[in-house]
Amino acid sequence: MANHPLRLDIFVEVQSQCATWGVVPFENSANGAVDLTLNGLADYNRSYVNIQVGGDTYVPVNHYLLGHHSPTVPSATSQSSKAQELPIDSFQHIQKVYSHPQALGQCSKFLDKYLKNAQRLEVSSTSKAAAIVSNDTTGKVAAISSELASKAFRLDVLAKSIQDQDDNTTRFLIISRNDTLPAKSPTQFNANCQCSGGQKTYKGFLSFTVSRESSRALTQALSAFAESDISIIGIHSRPGRVLPFQYIYLVEFEVRNSGNGDRRIGALMERIGSVTQDHRWLGGWQACHESTGDSH
Repeated sequence: MANHPLRLDIFVEVQSQCATWGVVPFENSANGAVDLTLNGLADYNRSYVNIQVGGDTYVPVNHYLLGHHSPTVPSATSQSSKAQELPIDSFQHIQKVYSHPQALGQCSKFLDKYLKNAQRLEVSSTSKAAAIVSNDTTGKVAAISSELASKAFRLDVLAKSIQDQDDNTTRFLIISRNDTLPAKSPTQFNANCQCSGGQKTYKGFLSFTVSRESSRALTQALSAFAESDISIIGIHSRPGRVLPFQYIYLVEFEVRNSGNGDRRIGALMERIGSVTQDHRWLGGWQACHESTGDSH
Protein backbone atom coordinates (compact mmCIF):
# COMPACT_ATOMS: atom_id res chain seq x y z
CA MET A 1 0.00 0.00 0.00
CA ALA A 2 1.30 3.47 -0.89
CA ASN A 3 0.59 6.46 1.33
CA HIS A 4 3.11 9.05 0.18
CA PRO A 5 3.05 12.73 1.20
CA LEU A 6 3.11 13.84 -2.44
CA ARG A 7 -0.35 12.68 -3.49
CA LEU A 8 0.33 12.28 -7.21
CA ASP A 9 3.34 10.12 -6.35
CA ILE A 10 0.82 7.65 -4.96
CA PHE A 11 -0.83 7.50 -8.38
CA VAL A 12 2.60 6.95 -9.96
CA GLU A 13 3.45 4.14 -7.54
CA VAL A 14 0.16 2.34 -8.17
CA GLN A 15 0.18 2.84 -11.95
CA SER A 16 3.75 1.50 -12.18
CA GLN A 17 2.81 -1.51 -9.99
CA CYS A 18 5.33 -0.55 -7.30
CA ALA A 19 2.32 -0.59 -4.95
CA THR A 20 -0.89 -2.60 -5.20
CA TRP A 21 -3.03 -0.10 -3.33
CA GLY A 22 -2.86 3.61 -2.58
CA VAL A 23 -4.78 5.81 -0.14
CA VAL A 24 -5.38 9.43 -1.14
CA PRO A 25 -7.34 12.20 0.61
CA PHE A 26 -10.34 13.20 -1.48
CA GLU A 27 -12.34 15.73 0.53
CA ASN A 28 -12.65 17.26 3.96
CA SER A 29 -15.87 18.18 5.72
CA ALA A 30 -14.60 21.71 6.48
CA ASN A 31 -12.21 22.47 3.64
CA GLY A 32 -13.69 20.72 0.62
CA ALA A 33 -12.06 18.69 -2.14
CA VAL A 34 -8.32 18.02 -2.43
CA ASP A 35 -7.21 19.48 -5.76
CA LEU A 36 -4.18 17.23 -6.20
CA THR A 37 -6.32 14.10 -5.94
CA LEU A 38 -8.83 15.56 -8.39
CA ASN A 39 -5.95 16.16 -10.81
CA GLY A 40 -4.89 12.52 -10.49
CA LEU A 41 -8.40 11.27 -11.21
CA ALA A 42 -8.92 13.71 -14.11
CA ASP A 43 -5.61 12.47 -15.57
CA TYR A 44 -5.55 15.01 -18.37
CA ASN A 45 -2.28 13.68 -19.84
CA ARG A 46 -3.25 9.97 -19.53
CA SER A 47 -0.51 9.06 -17.06
CA TYR A 48 -2.72 6.87 -14.85
CA VAL A 49 -4.88 5.03 -17.38
CA ASN A 50 -5.13 1.83 -15.32
CA ILE A 51 -6.04 3.43 -12.00
CA GLN A 52 -9.55 3.14 -10.58
CA VAL A 53 -11.20 3.78 -7.23
CA GLY A 54 -12.05 0.64 -5.27
CA GLY A 55 -13.37 2.05 -2.01
CA ASP A 56 -13.49 4.92 0.43
CA THR A 57 -13.18 5.51 4.16
CA TYR A 58 -13.89 8.38 6.56
CA VAL A 59 -11.33 9.43 9.18
CA PRO A 60 -12.04 11.96 11.98
CA VAL A 61 -9.27 14.56 12.02
CA ASN A 62 -7.97 16.09 15.25
CA HIS A 63 -5.30 18.77 14.74
CA TYR A 64 -2.66 19.78 17.28
CA LEU A 65 -0.36 22.80 17.37
CA LEU A 66 3.14 21.43 18.01
CA GLY A 67 6.36 23.20 18.98
CA HIS A 68 9.09 23.29 21.60
CA HIS A 69 7.38 25.00 24.53
CA SER A 70 5.39 23.43 27.36
CA PRO A 71 1.71 22.77 26.60
CA THR A 72 -0.43 25.86 27.07
CA VAL A 73 -3.81 24.17 26.79
CA PRO A 74 -5.64 23.64 30.13
CA SER A 75 -5.32 20.07 31.34
CA ALA A 76 -8.17 17.58 31.33
CA THR A 77 -8.80 18.34 35.00
CA SER A 78 -9.22 22.05 34.37
CA GLN A 79 -12.61 23.66 34.02
CA SER A 80 -11.95 24.29 30.34
CA SER A 81 -10.04 22.26 27.77
CA LYS A 82 -10.75 24.22 24.60
CA ALA A 83 -7.76 25.68 22.81
CA GLN A 84 -9.87 28.62 21.64
CA GLU A 85 -10.09 29.86 25.25
CA LEU A 86 -6.33 30.41 25.58
CA PRO A 87 -5.16 33.98 26.30
CA ILE A 88 -4.40 35.90 23.11
CA ASP A 89 -0.70 36.32 23.97
CA SER A 90 -0.02 32.58 24.36
CA PHE A 91 1.63 32.24 20.94
CA GLN A 92 3.11 35.68 20.35
CA HIS A 93 6.58 34.14 20.03
CA ILE A 94 5.58 32.00 17.03
CA GLN A 95 6.55 33.55 13.71
CA LYS A 96 5.88 30.66 11.32
CA VAL A 97 3.34 27.85 11.17
CA TYR A 98 3.98 24.86 8.89
CA SER A 99 1.41 22.36 7.69
CA HIS A 100 -0.37 20.78 4.76
CA PRO A 101 -2.68 23.24 2.91
CA GLN A 102 -5.75 21.27 3.96
CA ALA A 103 -4.75 21.38 7.64
CA LEU A 104 -4.09 25.12 7.48
CA GLY A 105 -7.54 25.60 5.97
CA GLN A 106 -9.20 23.37 8.55
CA CYS A 107 -7.68 25.43 11.40
CA SER A 108 -8.18 28.90 9.92
CA LYS A 109 -10.32 30.23 12.78
CA PHE A 110 -7.71 29.30 15.38
CA LEU A 111 -4.91 30.76 13.26
CA ASP A 112 -6.83 33.98 12.63
CA LYS A 113 -7.49 34.41 16.34
CA TYR A 114 -4.20 33.40 17.94
CA LEU A 115 -1.59 33.47 15.19
CA LYS A 116 -2.81 36.13 12.79
CA ASN A 117 0.69 37.62 12.43
CA ALA A 118 2.45 34.30 11.93
CA GLN A 119 3.46 33.28 8.42
CA ARG A 120 1.59 30.21 7.17
CA LEU A 121 3.84 27.91 5.18
CA GLU A 122 2.50 25.00 3.12
CA VAL A 123 4.36 21.68 3.05
CA SER A 124 3.54 18.28 1.57
CA SER A 125 2.12 16.71 4.74
CA THR A 126 1.41 17.37 8.41
CA SER A 127 4.16 14.91 9.36
CA LYS A 128 6.61 16.85 7.19
CA ALA A 129 5.62 19.99 9.09
CA ALA A 130 6.37 18.29 12.39
CA ALA A 131 9.75 17.13 11.08
CA ILE A 132 10.68 20.68 10.07
CA VAL A 133 9.75 22.08 13.47
CA SER A 134 11.62 19.32 15.29
CA ASN A 135 14.84 20.51 13.63
CA ASP A 136 14.29 24.14 14.68
CA THR A 137 14.84 24.73 18.39
CA THR A 138 14.36 28.51 18.36
CA GLY A 139 10.79 28.14 19.61
CA LYS A 140 9.63 30.57 16.91
CA VAL A 141 8.06 27.98 14.61
CA ALA A 142 5.15 25.59 15.05
CA ALA A 143 3.43 22.83 13.12
CA ILE A 144 -0.17 21.76 12.74
CA SER A 145 -0.01 17.99 12.97
CA SER A 146 -1.25 15.06 15.07
CA GLU A 147 -0.76 13.86 18.62
CA LEU A 148 1.14 10.89 17.19
CA ALA A 149 3.55 13.27 15.45
CA SER A 150 4.23 15.05 18.75
CA LYS A 151 5.52 11.76 20.15
CA ALA A 152 7.35 10.67 17.01
CA PHE A 153 9.23 13.97 16.70
CA ARG A 154 9.41 14.75 20.44
CA LEU A 155 7.51 18.01 20.16
CA ASP A 156 5.50 19.75 22.85
CA VAL A 157 1.75 20.06 22.40
CA LEU A 158 1.01 23.79 22.40
CA ALA A 159 -2.71 23.43 21.72
CA LYS A 160 -5.13 20.56 21.22
CA SER A 161 -8.09 20.15 18.88
CA ILE A 162 -7.57 23.42 17.02
CA GLN A 163 -9.68 22.45 13.98
CA ASP A 164 -12.60 24.75 13.13
CA GLN A 165 -15.19 21.99 13.49
CA ASP A 166 -15.40 19.38 16.23
CA ASP A 167 -16.63 16.80 13.71
CA ASN A 168 -13.82 17.53 11.25
CA THR A 169 -13.55 14.50 8.95
CA THR A 170 -11.47 13.63 5.90
CA ARG A 171 -12.66 11.16 3.32
CA PHE A 172 -9.99 9.01 1.68
CA LEU A 173 -10.23 7.06 -1.57
CA ILE A 174 -8.59 3.67 -2.02
CA ILE A 175 -7.09 3.34 -5.48
CA SER A 176 -5.61 0.42 -7.39
CA ARG A 177 -5.07 -0.75 -10.94
CA ASN A 178 -8.16 -1.98 -12.77
CA ASP A 179 -6.63 -5.45 -13.14
CA THR A 180 -6.69 -5.72 -9.32
CA LEU A 181 -10.23 -4.53 -8.59
CA PRO A 182 -13.40 -6.68 -8.74
CA ALA A 183 -15.49 -3.99 -10.49
CA LYS A 184 -12.90 -3.14 -13.12
CA SER A 185 -15.56 -2.36 -15.72
CA PRO A 186 -19.18 -1.11 -15.59
CA THR A 187 -20.47 -4.56 -16.53
CA GLN A 188 -18.89 -6.00 -13.38
CA PHE A 189 -20.32 -3.41 -11.03
CA ASN A 190 -21.86 -6.00 -8.69
CA ALA A 191 -18.74 -8.16 -8.56
CA ASN A 192 -17.33 -6.55 -5.41
CA CYS A 193 -20.48 -6.94 -3.31
CA GLN A 194 -19.56 -8.34 0.09
CA CYS A 195 -22.73 -7.74 2.06
CA SER A 196 -25.78 -9.89 2.61
CA GLY A 197 -29.40 -8.89 2.43
CA GLY A 198 -31.63 -7.51 -0.29
CA GLN A 199 -31.08 -3.92 -1.36
CA LYS A 200 -27.48 -2.75 -1.56
CA THR A 201 -25.89 0.63 -2.20
CA TYR A 202 -22.93 1.22 -4.49
CA LYS A 203 -20.82 4.23 -5.31
CA GLY A 204 -18.96 4.86 -8.53
CA PHE A 205 -16.91 7.45 -10.41
CA LEU A 206 -16.67 8.38 -14.04
CA SER A 207 -15.18 11.29 -15.96
CA PHE A 208 -16.12 12.92 -19.24
CA THR A 209 -15.59 15.92 -21.47
CA VAL A 210 -18.21 17.65 -23.61
CA SER A 211 -18.09 19.82 -26.70
CA ARG A 212 -17.82 23.56 -26.14
CA GLU A 213 -19.81 24.07 -29.32
CA SER A 214 -23.01 22.63 -27.86
CA SER A 215 -24.84 24.72 -25.27
CA ARG A 216 -26.77 21.66 -24.07
CA ALA A 217 -23.97 19.08 -23.95
CA LEU A 218 -23.28 19.26 -20.21
CA THR A 219 -26.99 19.30 -19.37
CA GLN A 220 -27.54 16.23 -21.55
CA ALA A 221 -24.64 14.39 -19.92
CA LEU A 222 -25.91 15.05 -16.41
CA SER A 223 -29.47 14.18 -17.41
CA ALA A 224 -28.23 10.72 -18.39
CA PHE A 225 -27.87 9.85 -14.70
CA ALA A 226 -31.50 10.61 -13.87
CA GLU A 227 -32.65 8.82 -17.02
CA SER A 228 -30.74 5.74 -15.81
CA ASP A 229 -32.24 6.00 -12.30
CA ILE A 230 -28.84 6.83 -10.79
CA SER A 231 -28.23 9.58 -8.22
CA ILE A 232 -25.39 12.09 -8.59
CA ILE A 233 -23.74 12.74 -5.22
CA GLY A 234 -20.79 14.88 -6.32
CA ILE A 235 -19.49 16.85 -9.32
CA HIS A 236 -16.01 18.32 -9.78
CA SER A 237 -14.29 19.89 -12.78
CA ARG A 238 -10.63 20.20 -13.74
CA PRO A 239 -9.05 21.95 -16.74
CA GLY A 240 -8.66 19.57 -19.66
CA ARG A 241 -5.51 21.35 -20.89
CA VAL A 242 -6.30 20.59 -24.53
CA LEU A 243 -8.52 23.54 -25.42
CA PRO A 244 -8.88 26.73 -23.36
CA PHE A 245 -11.73 26.50 -20.87
CA GLN A 246 -12.69 22.96 -21.75
CA TYR A 247 -13.06 20.87 -18.62
CA ILE A 248 -12.90 17.27 -17.49
CA TYR A 249 -15.94 16.58 -15.31
CA LEU A 250 -15.64 14.07 -12.49
CA VAL A 251 -18.97 12.69 -11.33
CA GLU A 252 -19.53 10.51 -8.29
CA PHE A 253 -22.80 8.62 -8.28
CA GLU A 254 -24.79 6.25 -6.11
CA VAL A 255 -26.82 3.22 -7.14
CA ARG A 256 -29.35 1.67 -4.81
CA ASN A 257 -29.38 -1.81 -6.22
CA SER A 258 -31.87 -4.63 -5.85
CA GLY A 259 -30.24 -6.77 -8.52
CA ASN A 260 -30.26 -4.58 -11.63
CA GLY A 261 -27.30 -2.31 -10.92
CA ASP A 262 -25.25 -3.62 -13.83
CA ARG A 263 -28.09 -2.96 -16.28
CA ARG A 264 -28.56 0.59 -15.04
CA ILE A 265 -24.83 1.31 -15.16
CA GLY A 266 -24.70 -0.11 -18.67
CA ALA A 267 -27.56 2.17 -19.73
CA LEU A 268 -25.80 5.15 -18.17
CA MET A 269 -22.56 4.47 -20.01
CA GLU A 270 -24.42 4.17 -23.32
CA ARG A 271 -26.20 7.48 -22.76
CA ILE A 272 -23.00 9.21 -21.61
CA GLY A 273 -21.16 7.89 -24.64
CA SER A 274 -23.75 9.37 -27.00
CA VAL A 275 -23.57 12.94 -25.63
CA THR A 276 -19.92 13.38 -24.59
CA GLN A 277 -16.67 13.69 -26.50
CA ASP A 278 -14.81 11.34 -24.20
CA HIS A 279 -15.69 9.38 -21.09
CA ARG A 280 -13.94 7.01 -18.71
CA TRP A 281 -15.04 4.55 -16.04
CA LEU A 282 -13.16 5.27 -12.79
CA GLY A 283 -14.37 2.42 -10.59
CA GLY A 284 -17.22 1.31 -8.36
CA TRP A 285 -17.59 -0.27 -4.94
CA GLN A 286 -20.06 -1.20 -2.26
CA ALA A 287 -20.76 1.83 -0.06
CA CYS A 288 -19.29 1.63 3.45
CA HIS A 289 -20.23 3.13 6.79
CA GLU A 290 -17.96 5.81 8.24
CA SER A 291 -14.93 4.49 10.12
CA THR A 292 -12.76 5.97 12.82
CA GLY A 293 -9.25 7.37 12.98
CA ASP A 294 -7.02 10.10 14.39
CA SER A 295 -5.30 12.50 12.06
CA HIS A 296 -5.02 13.90 8.55
